[in-house]
Amino acid sequence: MLVINAAMAQQVNFDFEDANLRTVIQAVAEFSGRNFLVDPRVQGKVTVVAPTPLTEEQAYKVFQAVLEVNGFVTVEADGAIKIVPAEEGKIRNTNVFDETPGANNDDIQTRVLHLTYVNPERLVPILRPLVPAYGHMAADSESSSLIITDRAANIERLVSIVSRLDRPAETGEVEVIPLVHASAKEMSELLGRLYPTEAGILTVMDDARTNSLIVKTDVATRDEIKNIARELDMPAERTGDTNVIFLNNADAENLVEVLQNMVGSNANQGEGISSNTEIMADPDTNAIIVNATKSDFNTISQVIENLDVRRLQVYVEALIAEVSTEFAREFGIQFQTAEGLESDNTGFVGGSSFGVGTSIQDATLNPLGVGAGFSMGFIDGTITLPDGTEIVNLAGLARALDDQTNANILSTPNLLTMDNQEAEIVVGQNVPFVTGSFSQTNAGTAVQNPFQTIERRDVGLTLRIKPQITEGSAIKMEIFQEVSSVAPRNEARDIVTNTRSLQTTVVAEDNRMIVLGGLIQDDISQNRQKIPLLGDIPILGNLFSYRRNSREKTNLLIFLRPRIIRVSGDMDEPTRKKYEYLDELSAEQDMRQDDDTLPPLEEWDYIAPVGQPEDAATGGDSQ
Repeated sequence: MLVINAAMAQQVNFDFEDANLRTVIQAVAEFSGRNFLVDPRVQGKVTVVAPTPLTEEQAYKVFQAVLEVNGFVTVEADGAIKIVPAEEGKIRNTNVFDETPGANNDDIQTRVLHLTYVNPERLVPILRPLVPAYGHMAADSESSSLIITDRAANIERLVSIVSRLDRPAETGEVEVIPLVHASAKEMSELLGRLYPTEAGILTVMDDARTNSLIVKTDVATRDEIKNIARELDMPAERTGDTNVIFLNNADAENLVEVLQNMVGSNANQGEGISSNTEIMADPDTNAIIVNATKSDFNTISQVIENLDVRRLQVYVEALIAEVSTEFAREFGIQFQTAEGLESDNTGFVGGSSFGVGTSIQDATLNPLGVGAGFSMGFIDGTITLPDGTEIVNLAGLARALDDQTNANILSTPNLLTMDNQEAEIVVGQNVPFVTGSFSQTNAGTAVQNPFQTIERRDVGLTLRIKPQITEGSAIKMEIFQEVSSVAPRNEARDIVTNTRSLQTTVVAEDNRMIVLGGLIQDDISQNRQKIPLLGDIPILGNLFSYRRNSREKTNLLIFLRPRIIRVSGDMDEPTRKKYEYLDELSAEQDMRQDDDTLPPLEEWDYIAPVGQPEDAATGGDSQ
């Protein structure tokens, strides 16, 4: 309810309860005499509690506050006051003022503030959070102005803040600080990182000709910079001294490569080693020569001390076995006859002979040399061939053989190497392989200047191991093993090699055995030769046929036992065992005296008992 008290000049009882907003606007227009243009979207109910009478000016401010609470604003333009939604207030035709404020009310207005000392673009991010969503703020650098659209009361608050910020900076005077020992360029860069302030507040420059700093800032900062420069402008201790470090364990040339990678690294950030540092190696004395400042030399010497340590060694016992098991069975009957071949008589020759096993023709020349197995034949005297040769007339030959062969090809190499250092042992031949040939034929078809290109390769046993001691005394090993041989050939061309190789990476415990490998070949062959038709007769066909069946299995097994050698005494036991073995061979040879027979070959070298399955690492089988 709006009640105007006539007794009290211009007093208004501005009290409403759930009143229509348009009714309130009508009441304000009546007591204030203002003309309002109301946007159709202005709707709603309002409640105003004012227990005491208000002046017209106070009542109007309360009215503007009621509009703001409901999302509307008043915009004064063209002799009327527009009531519109708040988000459109900043784009309406508002009144624009310069430094002089407009009417003291809460209307939306635009104010242009001219700045003298501060860049307006710096103030926009500072003041923007103080402007409501329906307000607006922008900067014009060319005119050094700040443009604000908001309610008049909030603009006055922003003007007060701007007046406190738009003040001249204390730039102070220019002072030259001469340096004696330090570099003005390096000092200027250091101060630039130490005082990363805005341009115009602090300026630090260097003059290389006089080795001086040129500083422009306020008095307090200038005094602080002079104190810092005085502390840093001191002669460097032991600058450029040369030192020689003799190494006990590491290799000087290898260590210099590591240290040179540190030179110049992160030197610009105050870390690492200066790029002026020189590091060289003297291989003859295994020493490192360092030319550096005291601080850089201390860093380098600490790194060398940590790297120049005695490395542990790894002793690897290996046993390589290629075990072949062959089972063969053969049975056959052969016939032949030769009648009437003596002198110049016309006779008859015939029989059956097979390419499997010993042929009956070979047996006629040497009846007792038919080979292994059971053999039985029928002899009918002798026959004299037309050339005078006399042979046995072997009418029939039956052979049966059941053969089983086990062959162990053993090698027991031992390797001793340093931690993380590759070791290799090769036992074999250097075989030539023809890789190319050239010949030139002239007009007379004679070959001139023929030649061949040959490449030599190692064929035999190769074992390559690179151990690395890991946490908990475990040993990581990169293993390559190869057993190769040359197939029988008469010439160096078209050489065929048989190769068994294994390459893997395993982890084994100290002094524990592991086994790698497995079945790599399983050959089965069946051969049967027969006389056509006769050899197909059931049961009786065996009299006219020859059969041979065989099966061969080949296994490649590699047993490895690594052992960490921490002190020199750890090698005493393995060395003693090998020495005693050679001593026994020498004693046995003395007992045989001049006997050329070979000593008995043991089945295996001694192998200590292998731990439980969970204690041994097993490599994958290769086929």
